[in-house]
Amino acid sequence: MKTELLNPQNSAVIFIDFQPQMVFGVANIDRQTLFNNVLLLAKAAKIFKVPTILTTVESKSFSGNMWPQLLDIFPDQKPIERSSMNFLGRQKIRHYREGNQEEKTGHGGPLDRGLLDIPCLGSDESRF
Repeated sequence: MKTELLNPQNSAVIFIDFQPQMVFGVANIDRQTLFNNVLLLAKAAKIFKVPTILTTVESKSFSGNMWPQLLDIFPDQKPIERSSMNFLGRQKIRHYREGNQEEKTGHGGPLDRGLLDIPCLGSDESRF
């Protein structure tokens, strides 16, 4: 397998559940540092034109809206709303990924352990 650097043609970034209630439980990093790191990654993705997906879970009933500062970086993009923690189960996200040629996807969210482990375990089979 050939090793190559990440670039906009072979990668994408998915920002998952950067919402007030989802960040409330984060304790292993200072919340301001988390906030700064997420916005830095978002700005870098925009500058380098890396395809980006924004997604939220239950924003109206529980988790709150995605951080406005993150939405400001991608003003033309509306977050994909989900009712399940499994972000790969949402048809709009699967449709986006299947229609594009990115081989590598950076997934990130404040609740990585529970949010990412199960969906990512099966991701190799579906090219995610």
